[in-house]
Amino acid sequence: MFCWAENVPNTKTNAFEECYIEYDTLHVPAASVAAYGEKEPWKYFKNIVSLTGEPRTEDTENSIAEVRALPVLIKTNGSQLTIEGIDDGEQVNVFGVDGVQQGQTFSQNGVATLNTSLPTGSVTIVKIGQNSVKVVVK
Repeated sequence: MFCWAENVPNTKTNAFEECYIEYDTLHVPAASVAAYGEKEPWKYFKNIVSLTGEPRTEDTENSIAEVRALPVLIKTNGSQLTIEGIDDGEQVNVFGVDGVQQGQTFSQNGVATLNTSLPTGSVTIVKIGQNSVKVVVK
């Protein structure tokens, strides 16, 4: 997760209740790493690192040295999903919220397109490489 706010946002302690943040890394401005590590619910992230990837703790095994961000566009048109702005050859998997895989493809020229059997209005999980995002099928 990425948060660019230098001042730690005030939020309810249960804001990340079903997000499993104890397994996730939070990326924040370098000057704010310590502040996020002291404030609930932010302090419950497994790792809190600067946006440049410098870890808060001595545990660097699961930290990253560099953060590369690409703008990714996910479009839905009925049961067809189009993902733009990803690396060529990147694997894309689509899952229903029940965990059943609905499709798999690889990107070509930065675009991946696949058809699913998901109905309009349903929520799907799009996994691009090691990253996942929830999408509502329109």
